[in-house]
Amino acid sequence: ALLLGEARKRRTIAASNAALLSADDGGQSWHARVDAFEWAIESLPAERREAVRSRFAIHLDGHRFSAGRKDFSGFHFPCAVHFDGADFSDGGVSFVGASFACGPASFAAASFGEGDVSFAGARFSNGDVRFDAARFGGGLIDFSDAEFGAGEVSFRSAHLGPGPSWFDRAVFRGSELHFEATDFGDGDASFDDVDFGTGRVCFVRTVFGAGRLSFENARVDECEAIFHPAAMNGTIIDCAHVSSKGQLLVSNG
Repeated sequence: ALLLGEARKRRTIAASNAALLSADDGGQSWHARVDAFEWAIESLPAERREAVRSRFAIHLDGHRFSAGRKDFSGFHFPCAVHFDGADFSDGGVSFVGASFACGPASFAAASFGEGDVSFAGARFSNGDVRFDAARFGGGLIDFSDAEFGAGEVSFRSAHLGPGPSWFDRAVFRGSELHFEATDFGDGDASFDDVDFGTGRVCFVRTVFGAGRLSFENARVDECEAIFHPAAMNGTIIDCAHVSSKGQLLVSNG
């Protein structure tokens, strides 16, 4: 009974947060709440701010976004945020230019329906970012120009669907980037002009379909980029090759 009560409490919290996030007021209610939170943080001594911020988290776990806005372009998330297991239903979802102040920012096991999904230009500050086991529909998946801070970024076991996936000009500053067992479907996957940073980049047991996989002008010279895909079903690789030891080597020009 105690566990059931806790589950109901979590669902209630997630529904309340989702109502604020999806309110049909152009984001005014969300921005007002976030501004109040940031004002409270800024009122603290500088040396305490990040420690206090890290104690908070926004939970939207398991919520079904079947109605209301799903355009969160430019929204600010001032602390850790959990969309784990959320269902965004069909239709476009936009986090274009959104900012995530600290981690984790988790979309693990989230489900995105048919429609474009965009995190283009999103800013993830320090802390882990997780899309583990997330499922995407058939639209465009866009992480172009996104910036990831000094945490682990993981798309382990994510299914990216048949549409194209863009990571062009993304910047990864974290210690590790994982595409382990990620299924890129049959769409093109583009990592053009990506800065992979200085950590470990893993394309291990990854599945690629019949699209093009491009690394044009990608910067991998300072990272350890391991490429051991499980399957390449007619995939054409542009501007890169793989060494005998499984090291991804970009070869532009």
